[in-house]
Amino acid sequence: MVGHRSGPFSLKEVAAVVGAAVEGDDAKLMVQDVKPLDEATIGHLSFFDNLTYKSQAAETEASAVLVSQKHANVLSRDVVKLVVENPYVAFAKALQMFYLTPRVKAGVSQQAVISNTALVHETARLEPGVVVYQNVDVAAGTHIGANTVVGEKVKIGENCVIGSNVTLMNVKIGNGCIIHSGVRVGQDGFGFAQEGSQLIKVPQVGGV
Repeated sequence: MVGHRSGPFSLKEVAAVVGAAVEGDDAKLMVQDVKPLDEATIGHLSFFDNLTYKSQAAETEASAVLVSQKHANVLSRDVVKLVVENPYVAFAKALQMFYLTPRVKAGVSQQAVISNTALVHETARLEPGVVVYQNVDVAAGTHIGANTVVGEKVKIGENCVIGSNVTLMNVKIGNGCIIHSGVRVGQDGFGFAQEGSQLIKVPQVGGV
């Protein structure tokens, strides 16, 4: 989930986050947004890490580009080179600066159905139509989308994002996980044993 766009940030601020060095007037350059090489113009930050895009890197109009030392010479002299060990990782960190994950507003919808044996942390958010069965544990800061079903004894860690129309059964989910809308986790497997012409269902007794 991505919230509002933040910024602008000085190149010095960006460099500090991504682990690059920048000096002089370049450090004062203001970055408005993060864009791909072929879309970036003045005030934009981009990254270059794949020689497939060498021509785009050579022609980009970005003000600054995240790049490894071995590929830095591909860029124009007019581009500020933020040299980093892993440009793609640095790009992800820069995106996190500019596109903030919205904070969860705590609360349980009146249209949610919650078992009285379930433990839902006061900072969690449950949207309309959520069904939570017995002995479920929903930890702090977790957001569960509309019409999601959380089966008996499921454990969900802190600061998770569970999309809408998800079904969770027989599963323990750690902290900080994202489960997208429509996902089914922990459902009954396709297990049958054959005895002559008869198929005998194998009980699925494990978990995820």
